[in-house]
Amino acid sequence: MKLLNVLVVILYSKLSLANVNVWNYREHGPDEWPKEFPQCGGKQQSPIDLDTTIAQFNKDLKPINFNNYDQNLLWNITNDGKSIYGRMINPSLIPSINGSNYRETFNLIQFHFHWGFNPYQGSEHRLNGSKYPLEIHLVHQSESGNLAVIGFFYRLGRTNVKLKEILDAAGQTIFKNDMIAINLNLVHILPDFDEANKNGYFRYMGSLTIPPCTEGLIWTVFRQTVSISENQLVKFYSNKLESNHRDVQPLNGRILQISVRTSNSRLPPLKQQQQHKYFQLSQQNVRKLSAATNQQLQAQN
Repeated sequence: MKLLNVLVVILYSKLSLANVNVWNYREHGPDEWPKEFPQCGGKQQSPIDLDTTIAQFNKDLKPINFNNYDQNLLWNITNDGKSIYGRMINPSLIPSINGSNYRETFNLIQFHFHWGFNPYQGSEHRLNGSKYPLEIHLVHQSESGNLAVIGFFYRLGRTNVKLKEILDAAGQTIFKNDMIAINLNLVHILPDFDEANKNGYFRYMGSLTIPPCTEGLIWTVFRQTVSISENQLVKFYSNKLESNHRDVQPLNGRILQISVRTSNSRLPPLKQQQQHKYFQLSQQNVRKLSAATNQQLQAQN
């Protein structure tokens, strides 16, 4: 378990830093990634457009439990040259998720943000073709090494005073390798979980949204959004990263699920056999994650 934790943390941090001259969001942007990272041209890539007209209602997608998310914890907020990350410092209680149709509990490893050049772009996923100015990804890992990512959109609206701590940290980590330790309660930067579960979420199998774009991740993106004002977004726009979002990728036959019935969602739930197939794929990619990280470590030595 400890080894897998190390591998995943490296995958989301050291790996991107080591390849700083190989990929970015400009001249070596997403369209160029498959040349150096073949999986970025794979068939199960993220992000995607969350289209309710093709989403299939799945009655087995029960409410997600957000355990220990209401704890005041110490976090390192870091600019790694690709995003702004939050990682816990010696937590006494580790936030985790279960419920839904997850077959195991997933512990939170880190969270990070994606944004654009202006308030009308920035999110990686889209909702019925529409972009949001900001998106947060909360990356979780199970005891067996599977990865589950939770995504929330931030919508342009009124000033949200609860975002003060994270926005102050974003304003103090504008350069690569900037880091600051802060006390943060995750419920301050996320929507009300009861309301979020009530309004529903999307589920699909996807990938890392950055190189090496490894596939086999269990993606969940909620429809419930978090309010943020244009003045607050300036904290991210002042960052030297400028923009760090990948465009949506084709579904390529994947099935998009939704946890609630909507007026235009398809109703037949997925068969258990199809769900099991996807979880097996996720298990296979634990080995791919380990191999990719080991190769990178060897290249660094």
